[in-house]
Amino acid sequence: MSLTLLSSRRFYLSLFLLAMLLPGSPAMAAAPPQGAPPITYLRYDTEIEVKPDGNFTVREIQQIQFNGEFSYAFAEIPRYYTTNIINIYVWQGDELLRLGDNHQAGNYEIYPSGNSIEVLWGYQQTSPGDILTFTLEYEVQGGLWVYPDENILEWRAVPADRSGFEVKESRVTVRLPAAVPADALRYTAYGPDFVAKSDANQIIFTATRPIPDGQLFQVQVGFPSTLIQAQMQDWQIDEDTAKLDYRIKAIDVNLDIAAGGRVTVTELQNVAVDAGALYQGYRDISLAYLDDVSDFKVFEGEQAFSPTSDACETYCFEATTSGYVQKWIWYDEGERALIVDPGRAGNAQLAWNFPALVRGEETTFRLQYQVEGAIQVDEKAQQLNWTVAFADRDVRIESASLRIDLPPGVSWENAYVQGGTLIIKPDGSTAIERDRPIAPGGVWHISLIMPPNATSAAKPIWQQELEVAQAEAQQAEARRARLQLWAGVAAAIILLGGLLGAWLVWYLWGRDTPTPPLTDYLSEAPSDLPPGIVAYLVDERPTAKGVLASLFHLARLGLLRINMAQGMVLQRNWKESLAKGQSVQTPEGKVIAIPDHLVILFNALRSRIPMDRPIHLSSISSEFQKTLPRVYLEMAEETTRFFNELPAAVRHRWLSIGQWLTLAGIAGGAIAYWSVAPDLGNVALAPPIALLPVGLAFMLISRWMPQRNNLGVEEAARWRAFRSYLENMKEYGNLDEAQKILDDYFAYAVALDVEEAVLAKAEEMGGAMPVWTFPTHLETVPLPDKALSPVEASSKKSATSVLRRRKGSSSSKPPLQPLRLTRQAPLKGDSDEALRDTISHFSLSGLSQQLGETLNQASKGISRSLNVAAGGAQGDTPFVLVFKGVKGTAELTWDIGASTLDVVGDILESASSGGGGGGYSGGSDSSSGSSSFSSSSSSSTRWSSSSSRSSSSSSSSGRSSSSRRSGGGGSRGFG
Repeated sequence: MSLTLLSSRRFYLSLFLLAMLLPGSPAMAAAPPQGAPPITYLRYDTEIEVKPDGNFTVREIQQIQFNGEFSYAFAEIPRYYTTNIINIYVWQGDELLRLGDNHQAGNYEIYPSGNSIEVLWGYQQTSPGDILTFTLEYEVQGGLWVYPDENILEWRAVPADRSGFEVKESRVTVRLPAAVPADALRYTAYGPDFVAKSDANQIIFTATRPIPDGQLFQVQVGFPSTLIQAQMQDWQIDEDTAKLDYRIKAIDVNLDIAAGGRVTVTELQNVAVDAGALYQGYRDISLAYLDDVSDFKVFEGEQAFSPTSDACETYCFEATTSGYVQKWIWYDEGERALIVDPGRAGNAQLAWNFPALVRGEETTFRLQYQVEGAIQVDEKAQQLNWTVAFADRDVRIESASLRIDLPPGVSWENAYVQGGTLIIKPDGSTAIERDRPIAPGGVWHISLIMPPNATSAAKPIWQQELEVAQAEAQQAEARRARLQLWAGVAAAIILLGGLLGAWLVWYLWGRDTPTPPLTDYLSEAPSDLPPGIVAYLVDERPTAKGVLASLFHLARLGLLRINMAQGMVLQRNWKESLAKGQSVQTPEGKVIAIPDHLVILFNALRSRIPMDRPIHLSSISSEFQKTLPRVYLEMAEETTRFFNELPAAVRHRWLSIGQWLTLAGIAGGAIAYWSVAPDLGNVALAPPIALLPVGLAFMLISRWMPQRNNLGVEEAARWRAFRSYLENMKEYGNLDEAQKILDDYFAYAVALDVEEAVLAKAEEMGGAMPVWTFPTHLETVPLPDKALSPVEASSKKSATSVLRRRKGSSSSKPPLQPLRLTRQAPLKGDSDEALRDTISHFSLSGLSQQLGETLNQASKGISRSLNVAAGGAQGDTPFVLVFKGVKGTAELTWDIGASTLDVVGDILESASSGGGGGGYSGGSDSSSGSSSFSSSSSSSTRWSSSSSRSSSSSSSSGRSSSSRRSGGGGSRGFG
């Protein structure tokens, strides 16, 4: 018969049985009283006999009362957890039926069907009230669980699928090849309540109540491995090495709060195994937000576990505490944070061993323990924060619920829960249920808020530590706020006081004494001060114009010839060096003393400026730069009578002060940034930053800090009046006066920075080239006794007296002979090019702009030289010294006045009491975490909760084993 035909027969059989159950159907015509089932299993006994070779014979004896017309029966025998099913026989009463290709009365047939074997047999059609007995016998090959220490027979002796009918009575007998001592046997059963007894070589399991449809009667017997010869099969290897796969179907937690604040916690964990074997559980309870966890108890159903500190196999547990550090809540001044480190609080670790829970089984473990210090006490309320579903696990929780037994005198009218919805059930009980599964690593925590007098509990130790740390944080924040205020005030004082101080410094020690204006302009030079000294006096510092004016002064004295037609070119007129105190006699007979700074400048440039040909000023820039510091120093000496202090020294002093203040601001800012700013914030940078504009202000005023004395103020005012005349000479003078300015005062125009205006005005008035552009002849002449005027003598004395006193020169040294200056026309022997060059310069027409540009370029070149020279002369400022040296760690925030409840509420958004982890292990793999002791991985992993070595046993663990991995079972039926 084909598999399709067999399936069709089973289908029609089901329809027939359904019709038999329907009122008024023809099949029920001869039935007993209405409502009686068409088939009743009066008995379903199974005998299993283990053979020495490891195979075993199964004999199923079914005593059936028929209440209708039936003519055949079937049995589906699975081949799972076996290598084969052979030697199949069927009896009706004592008569062995014939094996054939049909199932007519007295015959039976066998059909392999995938992983099952189908057996059908026929008999004479029954009448209501008939009672028949059938025996189905078959031999199982490779159906034992084989281990080095034990062999195990596990078989579904009475299948769960019996076409919808219960079994009134059932007995299962297991016979072994030889007698076995009672203490060497282990046995248990699954399904109905039962009693079991062993006698020599057999164990008898008797159901103590009828077996309803859908419930199997499965037996398990373990005996010494030496009793038979058997080999481990491939299916067993696959099962024993299967990766553990289990589910937490439900976690139901009950919190019973006593009047004194102690909380009794009961956790119900319903666990189902989908692959592998599970025989160990663990639960880590974080001691954070708790004072103590004690009185652990573990149950599986009604089976209590025994506490132990040694290794054990089943129904025992070990409770330990580890990882505790005294201080896990503190305020860190450096981090400016209240630190909560639950990991330092330690864990209460619970591990329990139990008989193996294998694929297809599920059970419920009940954990109980007492908790102290879980209730947070405050003047406003009492609060319990609890983690119902812990985070440290690898499997999801399919459902979760929480029940809370409030302390005496407290009702839900004055208490409420956050984190879940309170549900009032029909029986009046309350629960908080999770409306969706909880993924691996997910948590579910709740907060229970009760009145402030709900319990008599004192503040927990951890809460006291938290309040101390919070008080430290509040004090630190208040201190920080004061320091921030002081820093802001200090910055304001430094900034405003520093800027005001800079202004006062200039006003008191840098501002010239005000004098009434002398006149609008002067048409004559106020005195015989050298042009370079005039520039220094007016500008209070050496300038490019002052040095350039000194060159034109040398030209006016006839010592140099300057041509500006094609850039500024120089040519020397005097071949010898100058001596200090030497003078020049003009063609008009006037004797002019040569200032010492001009002597230094001329002597330094003499070797670089030839007499026979002109050279560009730019070609002697290097020598010029080397000379300028000495010239600058001498000019400073010659101007001391006009200033209260040497201008360069005054300027350098205040510039250095400003730079040091700026450096102090930068250094202070860096120090504040790394040391104070992390605590006080950016306001800590305000005081040093305020020093920066103050330092810049002092650097800025250093330019105007040289202070002229009364003589200097008056002299500078006269020279400014003369500059006004030079700027407006066309308005105030005529052609002769303009020419005189070009010839005699052009160096002053350069010193006063009006040379371009003078050239332009002179050109407009028709002026000619100045005399100092012509060839000049110099010779020494005897000096008459009264050659110098009193003003000139005074000027000479003033210009040289300081230097002479410094060098210790004798005032009785004989005077030097002056140089006689003679202007002359070009000589006949000069080349035509020189002649044309000279003639082309007899007029200023069209050349004023070119001359002005030449002077401007020369001024820029000298300015660059002067900057280099001034830098070398003044020495390193603090900036330069610095430049030279450079070349070679979940945050929570809250208001400072927040209560402890608020703070803890924020903290417990991510953590609460009862947290930690949990899970199970077994088989060849385990879930997350580990326990402190472990169970054997031998045959013990096959044993379930009700195994026994005594004469009788009954189910007490509450395990559901209807799908427990085992051979046998299948389906049975009649038609």
